[in-house]
Order: sequence, then C-alpha cells, then structure tokens
Amino acid sequence: MDSSTATWRHQIIPVVTAIMVGLAFAAVIYGGWRLGRHLLAANPSAATAIEERASEPRGDANPGGAAAAAAPAILYDINPTGQRKRYDGSVSWRTEITTAAPKVEIKADAEIPEKHISVALLLRRNVDPSFPASHVLELKFSPVSDMSYGEISSVPGLAMKPDDEANGTRLTVQGATISPGFFLLALSDVQADVDVNLKLLKEQPWLMIPIVYSNGNRALLNFNKGASGERVFNQAFVAWGE
Repeated sequence: MDSSTATWRHQIIPVVTAIMVGLAFAAVIYGGWRLGRHLLAANPSAATAIEERASEPRGDANPGGAAAAAAPAILYDINPTGQRKRYDGSVSWRTEITTAAPKVEIKADAEIPEKHISVALLLRRNVDPSFPASHVLELKFSPVSDMSYGEISSVPGLAMKPDDEANGTRLTVQGATISPGFFLLALSDVQADVDVNLKLLKEQPWLMIPIVYSNGNRALLNFNKGASGERVFNQAFVAWGE
C-alpha cells in the first residue's frame, strides 16, 4: 500500500464513522417524532384525552381495603463524568378499574423527597388498532423541571432488571413527549418484541426509566415492584388475558 492510499484511508474512516453515528442518532430522534405525529394523526384528541386522564383524581382500586405497602424508588443523578448521586424514595402500586376498555390499568405513584420530585405512572394494554403499540406507559413528572439540571427533556426508554444495581434489559419501545414533564412510551406491537417485553415485565422485579435533562445531564429512575407491585402486575395481566 503506498503512502497516499494509507493517508486517504486514515482521513476517510473517521468521516464515515461520524456520519454513521449521526444517522443512528437522527433515527432515534425521528422515531420519537414519528410516534407523536402518528398519535395525533390517528386521533387528534388523543393527546388531550391522555392529559385529561392523567389529571383526574386518583381512584381507589380496593375501597375499604388496607393501604398497599410502599416499595423502594431510587433516583440516580449522573454527572458528565459518569459519577452517580443516589436519592431514595418510595413507590406505591395499584390496579384501577376503568369504564372504558381495557377495564384494568396499572398505576403507581412515586416520591423522591430530597429532590422534591413525584412521578405518576400508568401502564395499560393498547386497544386502539390504529395506534402501533401493544401496551402504553405514561409518565407524568411534578414539577416538570429540576432546579439543578433544568427541564426533563426526554424519557428515551424502559428497562427491566433483577435488582437495583443491574444494568437492566431494555424493552423495545418508542417514546414521545406529550407535554412538558409528560411522556408516553409505546411498547412495540411486533409479536416477537411483544413476547420478550411481556416476559420482562412479568418476571423482573425492577423497572428502570432513563431521564435526559435539558442541560444534557442524565438520570436513572428505578422502581421496585415489591410484594404489592407483583400482585398488581399479576392481576392486570390476568385481566388482559396475557
């Protein structure tokens, strides 16, 4: 190989690599945009309906029953060097009966007291054939921003894991922002993905939700099912016939 050929290869390889990385990142961004666009195109009032449902008073799935025991919730703020700071909190799980299909929803309310953050979670089976998802996960943060890092700009995925320290296995999902602090994750409706996603949701005791702030900093929010969460998930999947 002559020197000119070697020089050309050393110059072109970094350029090609950079282009490939850029295309991959653009594909992720486009996917989230496409999901939000599809949601509104398929049903122009869908986003409004989702926001209204999230703001409704929380019902009691077990009227007169004992309050469910809270399970651990942990927020890890991650600085640009990769160092993590841990904040402990709690999460409570419940099933909720609805008047509309699919009749049963999984709901959770988490609090991270030291960060003054609360999160409302809703997981339901999708029954809208025009919307490409097997299940839909909604997340609503309050407040919508962190004083240290700014607004929560995206929630790019969902993973399940056996314990808090594990890296976790990502589910196949597509994310979209409904409004500031309010995010939707659509689980893939491709059957092979559905099988894997359901297996993870049923068998793994921890949920991990990655967070991206407007200043570029990241965080991980981990929810443990606990005994009450395990019962809630089992009840919901039985009701959904899954």
